[in-house]
Amino acid sequence: TEKDITPFELNLRKNTVEYRFENPDQTLILNFEGKTPRLLEKIDGHIAPVPSASFDHKVRNSSITYEDIAMQFLNWPDPVLVGEEMAGVRKAWKLEIPAPDQYSQYKRVRIWIDKENGALMRMEGYDSKENLVRKFAVLSVQQLGDRWMLKQMRIESFDPATKKPITRTYLEITGLIKTRAAGSQQ
Repeated sequence: TEKDITPFELNLRKNTVEYRFENPDQTLILNFEGKTPRLLEKIDGHIAPVPSASFDHKVRNSSITYEDIAMQFLNWPDPVLVGEEMAGVRKAWKLEIPAPDQYSQYKRVRIWIDKENGALMRMEGYDSKENLVRKFAVLSVQQLGDRWMLKQMRIESFDPATKKPITRTYLEITGLIKTRAAGSQQ
């Protein structure tokens, strides 16, 4: 329904992705400078890192958590290639990555990486008891200029006891995405 839609503006820059929300104003900034991505939050003009203790909190009542937006699992050490599978209609490498510390809501994640273009196609997060608790799946992509970009992704949270989805969120990019190269002006 319309009330379940949480619009946001997505801005892509050389080393950052910004998610801007309104009512109340909030900007989440995923910064890719340095060795690992950092998630920052801008509220009332002040920018501060999102603390690890908040990573399991939901963003705007969705199925997405701050940890999911930070995508730090992509930089966790010791990934293991466990095989090749189809992710939708694409051939993908399947990797398992154990969480490096206790600050993650996940004990491990499984990811599927497109063999042709290196895009993340799917992710599954497992809790400390090895229960599936979150699943991301790219449903469609779109071409914007000379770039391919996510069009729709489904994010599901699972009840560890029943193993059934309890929430389902769709991330859908429907409009113009603002991009700016470093040093240029809009």
